Amino acid sequence: MAKENQKIYFLALFMVLCAILLRVLGKLGILDVPLGVIRSLLYITLYIGWGIFAYRRILQIQVRRYMLAVSSLCVFWFVIRSMKYYLVTNVIFVRYIWYFYYLPMLFIPLFAVFISMSLGKPENFRLSNWAMGLYIPTTLLLLLVLTNDFHQLVFAFSDGAIWDDKHFSYAIGYYFVFGWEVFCAVASFGIMLTKCRLAQRTKYLPILLLCIAVIYAVINLGKKQSRQTAITHKFIGSANYMIGSLITVICKSFTSIKHSCLHFGQ
Repeated sequence: MAKENQKIYFLALFMVLCAILLRVLGKLGILDVPLGVIRSLLYITLYIGWGIFAYRRILQIQVRRYMLAVSSLCVFWFVIRSMKYYLVTNVIFVRYIWYFYYLPMLFIPLFAVFISMSLGKPENFRLSNWAMGLYIPTTLLLLLVLTNDFHQLVFAFSDGAIWDDKHFSYAIGYYFVFGWEVFCAVASFGIMLTKCRLAQRTKYLPILLLCIAVIYAVINLGKKQSRQTAITHKFIGSANYMIGSLITVICKSFTSIKHSCLHFGQ
């Protein structure tokens, strides 16, 4: 079983490295669209495989269910992202695809909380009503994003500007959305770390992965701010050049964090 797991890990690493190579080649202008589609397919295959692997390995019903949901959301995210960049041209459809990014961005951290709360529980464990109540603010924030065209409380567009993800500024609602995502991610991590019996040499791995994800997300938030420094701009440009968008970073970081704790702690 250990050798089989090692083969799976090396295959996953190989797929990620191939995706990074395709990203670099695309940025160099070499078959940008075809390589971009192949890159997306690699990630989609990777997250489908990760979902199947987690589903077969985990016995606790709640954890298995929510891990599969996270895998599905990662796949959904890459599918709509590929549609936005390679298939859809209508500006309205493109904008709503962008809004739907926030379905996985909000629910992946929420499901992470549910997974962390379910770790170490009996197979028939069910989350409490107050925990399930976390669906309410998450759903309301998603609706706030999806109805942005009517109030512009999340993304504000200037008069005469194209309403897309290149010509906007963040409004007050965005910071509630971003704050909730960070709150759920940190809460999930804190609960999970107290339950995972990590070895001394591996206990800092989830901390490192979480820090990378949060720092990258915060710096991406500054991309639209006028106070962005030249160093920050260069860092974001280099990171995007190598590994792609925030979508890629969040999905990679989340699955790595959860898998490291499940592998070393259960």
